[in-house]
Amino acid sequence: MLAADVGIQLKIGGQVVEVGADEQTIGREQTCNVVVADSEISREHVSVRLLPDGRAELRDLGSSNGTFVNGVRIQGSVALAGGEQVRIGQTDIEVVSAGPAAGGATVVAGAPSPKPPPAEAAPATPQPPTVEQTPAAPQPPAPPQPPVPPQPPQPLRPGGPAPTPQYVGGQPPQGQGGGSGKLIGAIVAAVLVLVLAGGAVYWFVIRETDEEQITTVSEELFTEPEEACASISEEFLEDLFEDEEGCRESAEEEDPADSVDVSDVEIDGDEATSKVEVDGGDSDSTAGEVEFIKEDGEWKADGFNSDAG
Repeated sequence: MLAADVGIQLKIGGQVVEVGADEQTIGREQTCNVVVADSEISREHVSVRLLPDGRAELRDLGSSNGTFVNGVRIQGSVALAGGEQVRIGQTDIEVVSAGPAAGGATVVAGAPSPKPPPAEAAPATPQPPTVEQTPAAPQPPAPPQPPVPPQPPQPLRPGGPAPTPQYVGGQPPQGQGGGSGKLIGAIVAAVLVLVLAGGAVYWFVIRETDEEQITTVSEELFTEPEEACASISEEFLEDLFEDEEGCRESAEEEDPADSVDVSDVEIDGDEATSKVEVDGGDSDSTAGEVEFIKEDGEWKADGFNSDAG
């Protein structure tokens, strides 16, 4: 990583990434240096490395949804000096200068960097004269406090301490105690609220995220077949291409679709399906149902049933 007094840092979702001289990749793929759980970014979306002048070079790696710096979509690479806002998919990245070496505005890589004006020397601030402190006069010791006389013991009630009452059947008489029943009722109500809240979180957050991932994979199978090879289950991959390398070789010869209409995403535990209609490319006018299974926390295509039979 970079020395503490020079360089660039990226703040991504509460995580701080130090930019080094070696190229670092950012994307959804587990092999990236920085993995971001965002279904709208590509598997290898951008790369970043430190330049000799202390700035950082940010390069878009041919992502599907693009890379934006200060709201402007970039082509190729740009140099970052600190203070920029980068957006990939739905993820915001703050660029922070970690030292004085990074300076200047963000420019397209290869363009000359403007020279900063010479800094004016600040006028010296006059220092106040040193005042010698006179030691304070010693304080006389405090007079001793008189001892507190012991209190006489309080007499016990006749017959010793009051006995603890016992309730027949374990229930207190009417009008006494009874607070435990209200406490149990409050605990049960709180548990029900937590269960209902957890269900709402699943349906509105987790399930929505699953549907977005299934929709993205359904589209990539036809519009970005080479990238989609990593989103096919091991069993389905072996049936079609033997391995992922064979899948990518086949995808290179395929004419990808122009667009895919994905609908009717249905999720049942670790299995799911989606309906697709393909427009353009080698799979033009193809329509059918894509089957999915969940492997290692990610949805993988596991079969395809064409409407044409």
